[in-house]
Amino acid sequence: MYQKLLLCSLCAAFPLLLSAAPEAAAGPQPQLNRKELDPSLFADRAAAETLLKERRELILKMHRTRMELIRKDPKLKRIHAQITALYRELALELDSKREMTLLSGDLRSLDAKIDSLQKK
Repeated sequence: MYQKLLLCSLCAAFPLLLSAAPEAAAGPQPQLNRKELDPSLFADRAAAETLLKERRELILKMHRTRMELIRKDPKLKRIHAQITALYRELALELDSKREMTLLSGDLRSLDAKIDSLQKK
């Protein structure tokens, strides 16, 4: 579970990390999380759908390549292990706080109600 949360947090933080990094000679890094990319907003919807599909596939390929590089490169693997350990520690500390315990209980209650609706 923590790995999924870590991945989500890293993906969410990636654009922030890019803005903090010095820009390469080729220019600024592309923005991965663009919410305004809806094919219906473009004049040529079919072309937009094709390009957006290509974009999604490329981002998925980037993600797979990152994961492969982390597995192969000892330095990246060590950094990833440190991040994972810190994230686990952060998650445990957050989950131990009263506010989070109450919110987690509320979420479990809602999930139980949703599950009971699905069974009917």
